[in-house]
Formats: sequence, C-alpha cells, structure tokens
Amino acid sequence: MTGETVPPKTESGRGGVWAALGPWPLLERAYDSMFADASVERLKHWAIVVSIAGFVGHLGLIALGRVFPQAPLLAAAGHSYLSAISTPFNFILFYEVLTLIATLAASTTRSIAGQFEVVSLIFIRDVFTTLRRPGR
Repeated sequence: MTGETVPPKTESGRGGVWAALGPWPLLERAYDSMFADASVERLKHWAIVVSIAGFVGHLGLIALGRVFPQAPLLAAAGHSYLSAISTPFNFILFYEVLTLIATLAASTTRSIAGQFEVVSLIFIRDVFTTLRRPGR
C-alpha cells in the first residue's frame, strides 16, 4: 500500500471518480449556495413581499373591474374579492415547494412536514376557490 496516491476529496467528501466527473462539484456548490440558510431566508422574505404585492394588486384589479365592467382584461381578475386570496396562496405555495426540494435532501422528518404544509396550502386555496364561486 505504499506508493498509492489518494484522490483529492471534494466538498462532499467524494474523491477519485466523482472529482473527475466535471459538472457535479459545480452543481453541488450551486445547490449548497441556493439552499443555504441566508438564501432561504432571503427567498422567504421575497415570497412574503411578492405575496402581499400580489394580493394588493389583485384587489386593485378587482376594484377596477367593478368600476369598468366593460374591460375584458379587468373582468378576468374576477368580481369577488375572495378570489384575491388565491394569489398570495399561489406565491406561498411556490415558496413551500422550493423549500420542500431543499428539505428532501436534509431530513426525512422535515421533508414530511414540508409535504404536509404544501398539501394543507393546496386544500386551503381550494376552499377559497370554492367560496368565491357564486351559486355553489
């Protein structure tokens, strides 16, 4: 065993063949930087900001649609203010799916909890979708 060289280790602890595969270390670094705690917090902040802006914007479009009922683009936003609730749920659902992707590799317990969050958001969004439809 003397004279053998040990292949260099990458950040993941893999050496040899894995280090020579080219894009894998780059993809690992991209994944690690994308799902680092600071990046996830920044993503959470932007998800909240976009959700609030989307909610306010959707409320504004509904109000304009009520003032100008002949505008077909404004009518597409809906006539019920309850339909505006679905907009922030969609943004938060997108954020939760991204964090679910991050937790799948980290912990089974956290990934199952993330899956329950995603499913509950889908159910809540569907409840508001059902409530906004008149006559149902």
